[in-house]
Amino acid sequence: MRVFAVIVLLITVTAIGLIAFCYFGAQMHIVDIYPTLTPAAGAAEAFEELKRQLKIDSFLGAVYHDVDLTNAESFAFLTLTVRMQNKGLLDQDYIQIHIQNHPADILQLAADRTPSLAGLRSADFSATLLIPAENADVSRDVRVTYYVLGRPYEASFMGS
Repeated sequence: MRVFAVIVLLITVTAIGLIAFCYFGAQMHIVDIYPTLTPAAGAAEAFEELKRQLKIDSFLGAVYHDVDLTNAESFAFLTLTVRMQNKGLLDQDYIQIHIQNHPADILQLAADRTPSLAGLRSADFSATLLIPAENADVSRDVRVTYYVLGRPYEASFMGS
């Protein structure tokens, strides 16, 4: 009877340890954020497509300010590439990057996919803003939301 009790105790402790490891390992680690500033005139195709989407009201991103987009030289695309690391065993799903916008920011482009990050892996994901070309400040606070086994989590990175 004692041997059985010891075996059940060991199994219980091991199960609790594994559950705790999975729970605490569900935290995403934002390693760093790499900003890239591209003049809108240098990405003319993307800028024209953006203007077309706004004109026919099919733009899926977030619009912060309505501005006249006739002159591409007045604008720039700010792409923030976020390096994320999953130190847990479980996949992190439905990852979304939320950028704390500055008052001058015009819009944030919609992500073309909702990525997942496999357990024990690192990956880069990005989000893009349209900003005024003059005084283009690239520092932003970023909040990342994601799900592990259907439970929501959040990670933040201040002042990229």
